[in-house]
Amino acid sequence: MALAGNVGSTPADAATGLPYTYLHTQSWTRATNKITRTDLQRWRRDADDSGREVTRRLPDVPGLAHRPTQAEHGQFATAQKTTTPYLAGDLKPYLTEPLPTDATALASALAPRELAGRPAYPRMLVHGVTGLAIHQYLNQDQRQATLRVLVVLC
Repeated sequence: MALAGNVGSTPADAATGLPYTYLHTQSWTRATNKITRTDLQRWRRDADDSGREVTRRLPDVPGLAHRPTQAEHGQFATAQKTTTPYLAGDLKPYLTEPLPTDATALASALAPRELAGRPAYPRMLVHGVTGLAIHQYLNQDQRQATLRVLVVLC
């Protein structure tokens, strides 16, 4: 829980009242026998769930032992980009706003509480937190809540 309490604010946390939500993520994802590298920028108009995504991919890295380097971050800027527009209603948030900032309530929104005793429940929560973080901007309180959800799994 101490880690969650140390989550600081970012300049984006102060950007309230805008008609859209902006999210920028970079991911290195393990596939069967390779690492995929993706840069995603997403703008979602909150009023009607329209928007666009700009995706840039670096070539896959064979094997599973690759670790991201600082140089890779800069390579995304020159990678080919794909722009995907979304019409009204086509770019829904992962969870409906406002997101719960209480860890128990957030966990219930991410995975059915009645499955808490099942072996797959921890994976469901981790998948939910990951999905939320890569699909929706999280403010400081929401980032703290997602960490508290993960702490429950420890």
